[in-house]
Amino acid sequence: MSQHSSPEKQNVGSRIEKFVLRTRQNNQDKTAIDALAFGLGIADEVQGLDRQHMTADLVTAVITELRAMKASLIAMGIPSDLVSPYTSNAEQALAVGNFNNSWKTTISNYLNADVLLALKWYAYVLPEDAITTTPEEVAELSDLLTELEQAASRPGIPESLVQFIQKQIASIRLAVQLCPVAGTRPIRDAARAMAFAIHLDDDEIRTNFQHCDPSVAADLGSKLKKTWDKAAQIAGDIDKFGKAGKAALEVGKFLYTLLPSSAGPG
Repeated sequence: MSQHSSPEKQNVGSRIEKFVLRTRQNNQDKTAIDALAFGLGIADEVQGLDRQHMTADLVTAVITELRAMKASLIAMGIPSDLVSPYTSNAEQALAVGNFNNSWKTTISNYLNADVLLALKWYAYVLPEDAITTTPEEVAELSDLLTELEQAASRPGIPESLVQFIQKQIASIRLAVQLCPVAGTRPIRDAARAMAFAIHLDDDEIRTNFQHCDPSVAADLGSKLKKTWDKAAQIAGDIDKFGKAGKAALEVGKFLYTLLPSSAGPG
């Protein structure tokens, strides 16, 4: 987690501006869905219906952020006519009905220079996010997810435990993908959901771990906790959970007491 000031603010306005600029990078001859997928960081290997569904889901998150930005600006006392026309144009550019249109046409119709200037101005006038992160921190979390996925693929792990861990991985990976447009909030939500799920299914998870080879259990439990710790750190929840978050405390207690003493806290 990073809370220091920087020359460029991190807020919903700057994130949306950067997203729109990414969609314009060498994409004007593509369809809208391909330009949007590029801006959202969706891999080229994701194709067909999977690509359509993933793009639509992530675009919905961008629209949510656009609407939240509009509400924040109006709450600050900025006149609606300096906000609504530009946010409405940006939202129209993201409409599913435009996915098969030329992105060049979409830019011309909805994302002209005035809209880009408005987004830049919104980023300037909106306050810095209370909790911010860095690309390096998010990349570290992605690496931990990969390590956890590899640990969960080892033989001898009960299928229900594998499914549980894969569900947590998928949730946090989606949050990581949303981070460039939605900030740390999705990671916070995923970390909290993971803490609650472990707390809720404590007995079943404990039993599953104890049916693993001790070395496998130690490796898997250690990587699971490291992943959650990093997500909670990015989200700014470590101190909060440490003081008052019962579910998060249970994550730490459960995983530390579960690991064989020779493995250490990991």
